[in-house]
Amino acid sequence: AVALTVASALSIATPTTGLTGTAHSAFSLAVAGSGGRTSLAYALTGTLVSGLSLSTSTGTISGTPTATGTSTVSVTVTDANGATASTSSFTLSIGLASTTVSLALAASSPTYGTVDRITATTSRAGTVNFMVGGVSISGCSSVGASTTTATCDWIPTTVGVAALSAQFTPTTSTYTNSTTSLSPSVQLRALTITPTTGLSKVYGASDPTLTYSISTGSLYSTDVLTGALSRASGENVNTYSITGGSLGNANYALTFIPATFRITQATQASLTLTSTSGTYGTDVSLAATGGSGGGALSYVVTSTGTAGCSISSGNLLSATTPGTCTVSATRAATTNYLVESS
Repeated sequence: AVALTVASALSIATPTTGLTGTAHSAFSLAVAGSGGRTSLAYALTGTLVSGLSLSTSTGTISGTPTATGTSTVSVTVTDANGATASTSSFTLSIGLASTTVSLALAASSPTYGTVDRITATTSRAGTVNFMVGGVSISGCSSVGASTTTATCDWIPTTVGVAALSAQFTPTTSTYTNSTTSLSPSVQLRALTITPTTGLSKVYGASDPTLTYSISTGSLYSTDVLTGALSRASGENVNTYSITGGSLGNANYALTFIPATFRITQATQASLTLTSTSGTYGTDVSLAATGGSGGGALSYVVTSTGTAGCSISSGNLLSATTPGTCTVSATRAATTNYLVESS
């Protein structure tokens, strides 16, 4: 007597999951048969993506794909008795491998008009397009990242939040492009303004232009400062503080060094003492005209002459004898005017 072993029917199922993979990443899909008489052997109909192969003993499709694309295949299993079973056609899809790119600034808070280096770090070799506001930065539209880093020297030309971004294109076509962004806040460019020393005018004159120099920092490119310095109000002789006034530029932070503007006393208009005459024994009343500012008038005898003159009661001239003498008139200085004599 002998034992007869009857195996179950040979079969193989068509896979419905695990049909996708990524280039350069390990892939494995088991397409195993069941039943039949061992040992089982497997064969593939169709062409697999480069890097993948079928194990004829296990029915597993595996490997590391080196290309992307799709493969429509089927697998046939054969048992020791020569019985066969086949899957329906199924499609394997191998997609692009992913990449990464990140951005960093040499100065995390960039300054208007000042070079700041952007560094892109990539997951593999390729080229980087550096952009601000979606527009390529001049000279940085295709920077090689052969050692997984690429740099771009960027000069911010607007103040506020900058929309920096980078698009990475890998050298190998089986990898995806990748993008990243960075939003630094661009700071104002600092300037120190020093008013010219010795700014002044004479009382009653028009103010001169309040000039200045940039003592610290500099203007970027063709930038200019608009407006003008101003001073504290007042027109009398005194010293007045100089202020920033309307001087400025929206992209700059200005610091003003303290300075003063001086108004000095003006020269009075000519003072006139008209030659006059009188009768001996009667005081002569002196009167001068002109001058400025309303200062008090005073008189002095500068030469007693032949008349032996003297001044009494402020402006009364008396003589000791008939003759002539010389008199000077003076209008006193005031806040805004110098002394004037005739």
